[in-house]
Order: sequence, then structure tokens, then C-alpha cells
Amino acid sequence: MSTSPPSISENQFAACAKLCAAADAGLEEDTLRAGKELAQLSSPEHVREVLRFMHLFRGFPSMVRALSALEPILKGKGKTEIPHHPACRDTGESFFRELYGNDADFVLPFLDQLDSTLAAWVRDHAYGRVMNRSLLPIEHRERLAVLLLAADRCWKQWESHFRICLRLSISKNRLTADADSLSWPPETCSEILARISKLKNA
Repeated sequence: MSTSPPSISENQFAACAKLCAAADAGLEEDTLRAGKELAQLSSPEHVREVLRFMHLFRGFPSMVRALSALEPILKGKGKTEIPHHPACRDTGESFFRELYGNDADFVLPFLDQLDSTLAAWVRDHAYGRVMNRSLLPIEHRERLAVLLLAADRCWKQWESHFRICLRLSISKNRLTADADSLSWPPETCSEILARISKLKNA
């Protein structure tokens, strides 16, 4: 029995994941190769947007390095601003609450207790200026967040974003497939799959 080929959206997501993995590893040739693939599937601006998003997880220096590696395919400075996701309300906190649901009542005080300034940056910058941008779909952002957090072994945050994916109607099977084919480094895959299995049985 034949199977349907992946949709354009899924091919784009796979290219986004490859770009994140290459940029995370600091592999400039692989970064350029993945960037070319995504640009061909979508646009150079889509490539930029993945790295803008990724700075939340890996910082500005790594993204500057990746953008430098991608210079042959990126022309000009890129667009200065892209309209926010239509689900965004007035503040980053409101968007945070939309994504986290009832969990927000536990996560926001926890972040404030750890460091109130950093918590404000999470609300205002991460969710008010980055996560709610429209070029990269929120479903893709959250699936990438799950992979990035797993690669960095930030398992508490990983579980939070895994739960967000479920709220966005991204199935556990889809997230399992992401882990099986797109996660990095290779040894991370088995741990992601084990954690997903544990959540399935919870």
C-alpha cells in the first residue's frame, strides 16, 4: 500500500529542524545546506525567522554565527517586523496564558520566584515579541521548541512545551515521529521517546 508524500508544510518543518540542528552544532556548511533547502521550500525570510525564534533557546551569538554562515543566500537586512500572530492579545503574558492554559497559574509564579526580571523578559520579549510572530506557525515553533529543549536536556521546560503541543492539537504520534526522525544529538532520541511513552501511560 502506497503512502502519501509529506505535505509542503511538513517538508518545511523538517527543513526548519535540520537548520536548528546545524546551527545548534555550529556546523557552518550544514547550516548553509539546511538554509538553502528551507529557502527553496519557502523563502529566505523564513530562514531568518527560524533563527530569530531560535535565539530564545541558544542566544544571540550562536544566531549571529548562523546568519553569517547563511550570508550567501540571505540578501539585505530582512524585514524589520512581521505582524504578530492573530491569537496574540495585548501583552506577552496574555499570549503566554493562551498557550499554557491552566498551567500558566503555576508556571508564571514559579518564574517570578526564580527571578522576577528574567520572568518579565520571558513574558514581554519571548512571548510578546517572538513566539507570537506569524511567519513561522505557532505549531512549528512549539514542535521546534520540544526538539531544542530536548537537545539541551531541559526536561522540565520540555514537558511544558510538550503539553502546549497537545493543546494545539499536535498529536503524541506526530511528536514521536519528530523525535524519531528529527531529534539531535542522536542519543537524545531514545530519551525523548521514553519520556513520551511515560506521558502516554500517565
